[in-house]
Amino acid sequence: MTFKILPTSLSSAARRTIRSLLFLVYLLFVTTFALFSLFEFFPHLLNSINLQSIRYYAQAAEYSADPTLVFVPRLGHKVVHVDEFRGGLYSPRFGVEVPSMPYHASYTDTGFRTNSSTPPFDILLIGDSFIEVGESDDSTLSELLKQESGLSTLNLGRGWYGPPQYLEVFKRYGLGTKAHYAILAFFSGNDAEDTRQYMRWQRGGKGGNYYSFVVGRTNFFRRYLTAFRDTFGVIGDWGKRYFERELETPTLAVASGAMAKETHPDVGLIRLNGYRVPMYFNYWNPHATSAQLLASEEWNSIRAVIGQFRALALEEMMIPIIVFIPTKAEVYGARFDQQSGSRFVSRIQEQIQFEMNTSSALEAVCQEQKVHLVNLLPLFQALAGEGNVLYYPFDTHWNSTGRRAAAKALAKVIREIPQH
Repeated sequence: MTFKILPTSLSSAARRTIRSLLFLVYLLFVTTFALFSLFEFFPHLLNSINLQSIRYYAQAAEYSADPTLVFVPRLGHKVVHVDEFRGGLYSPRFGVEVPSMPYHASYTDTGFRTNSSTPPFDILLIGDSFIEVGESDDSTLSELLKQESGLSTLNLGRGWYGPPQYLEVFKRYGLGTKAHYAILAFFSGNDAEDTRQYMRWQRGGKGGNYYSFVVGRTNFFRRYLTAFRDTFGVIGDWGKRYFERELETPTLAVASGAMAKETHPDVGLIRLNGYRVPMYFNYWNPHATSAQLLASEEWNSIRAVIGQFRALALEEMMIPIIVFIPTKAEVYGARFDQQSGSRFVSRIQEQIQFEMNTSSALEAVCQEQKVHLVNLLPLFQALAGEGNVLYYPFDTHWNSTGRRAAAKALAKVIREIPQH
């Protein structure tokens, strides 16, 4: 038997390749770690560099850590302007023509939407982005409620917050305002999950982030690994988009009888007064009875939050009010057309039986805690039956019609509630 000896030059080439790869890895680590460290110690530099496509750096530029709120806005007096807003969930891949509109929002030094009211305030509105959102500073729910009620309002809404943070916001910014009414808005779509995420964040430990927010809680090296992963995730997405061509999809007309032959699988067609309106749902009803919801850990926390909210409000001589904000699935789900997208149809059919469960659970909590509840679900379902589009079709939130309807409902309740 003979053995053939491979040329030593091949082994040398392999060693050189390995050394080059190791050097590149080392150089990559040193460079990215140095940049990460620079931005961690001098976060204001992020304002001069556009890294918004990288999740970690976008968060670091926007937020700073907070011991009880998880995060707070880093910069006060911020201005957000979008020339062509079509909804946060809109994508050309849906093949739907959506008219655009300008979106302009300004914020105070505490990071809340700018108010036209000045102290003393009559009404506090606390909640998530449903309270924050408005195409202009005079079209938020708080401003529309001011117009409908004639009372001064203070907007304390902040996106991504949930019930535990609502309570903390009330403590920090609401107490001492001498307002007459304190309104806490509960969004059916994610406030229970927000609460679960908050409890996980409170416990800390591995994986103790609040959703994908990584500010504050994890150690320095773990934050670096997160930034590294997010950076190369974006690079990978760029490469994918470069080598893939987006499939063309037919455009959907809104009028009945003028629909395209095929609907995107995730788009629902909602029947409203002879029209089929394309919509995208991103929050679906939990598959649980109201009793099962109430038995969960997060709903026990929600119960405690509402109880504390009531007690603090009464101590301040405020009238506490809870508002139930329904999702599009709860308002429009039963009005779907069978020509909706295939995935939408398969999902919505099992959703309808659960559309009242979250509102029923909140009603039970408010009755137990003796807090007045304004449940907007019956009103919004009735308005949908009249053909009203109350939400941006490709966004989570109310449009101006929905916000105006909510403002009118709240103003009516405020007029009818007996004073102290």
